[in-house]
Amino acid sequence: MPAPRSTAPRREFGSLDWALPALVALVLSIPMLRYGFLWDDYTFLNEARSFSLGNLSPFHPSIDPFWRPITREIYFGLIERFGAGAAVVGHLLNLVVLVADVSLLVRFATPMLGRRAAFLAGLVFSGLGALSFVAGWVSGAQDLLAMFLVLLALTLRTRGATGAALAASVAALLCKETAAVFLPVVACLSWIEGKTERPRARDVAPYAVIGIAWAAIHPGIRGLIERRFGGAEQMYIGGVEPGEGGLHLLRYFLTLLNIPQPDRSAAWLPWMAPLLAAAIVLVIAGIRLANSLPAARRASGAWPRNRVVAASLYMTVVPVLFTAAFVRIWQPYYTAIGGIGLSMLAGAWLVRQRTAVTAAILVAFVVLGVRARSQAFDPDMLTERNFESAGAALAKLERGFRSLHARLPADSRVVLSTQVGDVVHTHLFKLQVLRQWYRDASIQTLPPDARRTRRRPERFFLVTPRLDVAEIDPSRFAFTPAGLPVEYSWAECAFRGYALGLYASGDVAGATAMLTGMPEVNEPIRNSHHRLAAALLLAAGRREEAERLLAPLDSLPRDYALANVAAFLAEPMPGEPIDGSVLRAFGFDVGDREAWLTLARWSAENGRPEAGLRYVGALLKVDAGNAEAAALRERLRQMQRQEVTFPLEDAPPLAPRA
Repeated sequence: MPAPRSTAPRREFGSLDWALPALVALVLSIPMLRYGFLWDDYTFLNEARSFSLGNLSPFHPSIDPFWRPITREIYFGLIERFGAGAAVVGHLLNLVVLVADVSLLVRFATPMLGRRAAFLAGLVFSGLGALSFVAGWVSGAQDLLAMFLVLLALTLRTRGATGAALAASVAALLCKETAAVFLPVVACLSWIEGKTERPRARDVAPYAVIGIAWAAIHPGIRGLIERRFGGAEQMYIGGVEPGEGGLHLLRYFLTLLNIPQPDRSAAWLPWMAPLLAAAIVLVIAGIRLANSLPAARRASGAWPRNRVVAASLYMTVVPVLFTAAFVRIWQPYYTAIGGIGLSMLAGAWLVRQRTAVTAAILVAFVVLGVRARSQAFDPDMLTERNFESAGAALAKLERGFRSLHARLPADSRVVLSTQVGDVVHTHLFKLQVLRQWYRDASIQTLPPDARRTRRRPERFFLVTPRLDVAEIDPSRFAFTPAGLPVEYSWAECAFRGYALGLYASGDVAGATAMLTGMPEVNEPIRNSHHRLAAALLLAAGRREEAERLLAPLDSLPRDYALANVAAFLAEPMPGEPIDGSVLRAFGFDVGDREAWLTLARWSAENGRPEAGLRYVGALLKVDAGNAEAAALRERLRQMQRQEVTFPLEDAPPLAPRA
């Protein structure tokens, strides 16, 4: 006798409907797992070492206007405990959350769209290039966890768990600010489902209350309101110009569609061919599997299609608009959270297409997403291609430091002369990567001209343009390892910077001894360093010593002398400016208008606005009506406002040798 057929309603969500889309997401994220910590990771790791409960407060002083206690203090506090394996743990946690994101998206979309459309939505979501990036960058946990909690809140609301959905929404806000734009969707979900004719006040009110309360205590939002949504120096939140915001918006939508930016070059990287082959095989398998799933939504309880489309469109567009309106810089990965809405729109559309069309679109989407990941952008842009170069550079530097010192004493000061560009310079000085490499928050890394007293254990290093690391003995002008090829210009910048650091700490004798004792390659450069030593003596009020040092020196050609004055004064020094003393030591009168103008021009051309504004100020004291000086002042001020970045070095090299 046949068994009686079950009368229980068939489950719309298949228990493994999410598995293949999740596998696609994991495969596409594999190349990103090669990298350790980069950029923001180091900031959050350094903060995690001094964690206290007070750090979770919105009133705790922060390095930026964001308040994300879950994904910064708590998340990085957790992985930091794993020491040398922290990056691996961060990657593994991100992958777990990535799978959870895909699973929840398919689960939530199933009653909304039907099983086949939800499955296709999962494939689109998994193929988003920005999603692979945030999954592979440890700091991408901010986006991944925010998406997880938003999707969790939506799923819980469909099940009637209103309290739990509200709690998930609050947690999402504490992961990333963009989650706030999803609150209206969570609040109005009963209406989107078709259970009510219009959004109910009792559903909306709790989300309005938490949104308003969150905005009222959030330091970044309070700051934006106080500035009337304008910008602020050293911040990239607020003050977005309409033209700039419009361009960013266009770039965001191209990124969301996996379309490479038309003004950027791209190259097929070695890892792309096997990655694409695996992803395409999985996508085609997914299309075959999708065909076996029911395409139609259940007639009973089907969500109104127009409301579904409106909600999906909102979840696609508004997060991107929100970012373009308030964030002054453009980063491709900001679009990842908008992939929630895009995938649902795409799933609802693809389910109505022929199988061949669906397969072609999904394969093209994945291929374009991988292609876009190889595009070249400015070195400080957070992209996969830049991670490849930055990760390789930092790995080589870490090996170089560890080959010289397996450990550094506690409270060490690492005086470091770098001949490298912005990215490595930022990691070494601003992000203090040596603290993570040596697992010691007391280590301080600073350029030679910023060193002060000798009360701390001190090591003096040089990083060459080839990313070799050498330790310097400043008393003997010697390098370790001894066989490392060190060009004169690299050594000259290092010793000169160290001498200026000695001067700034009050050791005038040590500074002048270093400048006059440096090994030189020709007489004009020796002459220039002796004149700089004399300038330090003049600035310290030791005029007679300065004159004795200057007396035997031959005069230098005017252009050559001014070029070296510009190089010497390019970097800011604490205390009173020594501009006048340097000019006098090189044989110029402080009233020489052409000299000041030449220095100001050099500063504008070489991205040194601070020094240039000093020169313009000195020139206008001598020649108040100088039109070129006034124009240069506006140009230099504009450079400061725009925070223009240039390749950074401890000091520019001297002018070409005469």
